[in-house]
Amino acid sequence: MKTLRILTMFALSCALLSCGKEKNGGGDISQLPSPKVIQDEAKTTKTSVAAFWTEVAGAASYNVIFDDQDVVSTTEKEMAWDNLETNSTHTLKVQAVSADKNAFKDSEWSVAVLTTTED
Repeated sequence: MKTLRILTMFALSCALLSCGKEKNGGGDISQLPSPKVIQDEAKTTKTSVAAFWTEVAGAASYNVIFDDQDVVSTTEKEMAWDNLETNSTHTLKVQAVSADKNAFKDSEWSVAVLTTTED
């Protein structure tokens, strides 16, 4: 009975320690870092917003969501949106998409709040 408890505790400990890690060929799959999103003030106007994000090594492309619309996939590191209302606020989400799914998982989503200008 004591041996059974020890084996059970050992099995639980092993399960807890490996929780949250994906394995591939015996190695852990790392996650790409999230790109840093920055509003491009020089390209932002009364009715448009622009943003750029940092390049992520190992990313083949980036998924972009503007104001909870459909996901757009791009290899660019900047985008702009126009025909917006003056002094309006918008949400931008960007995710780095892994070029090698066996080595890296896609990044978490970066979230930024963008605002059109008043003048």
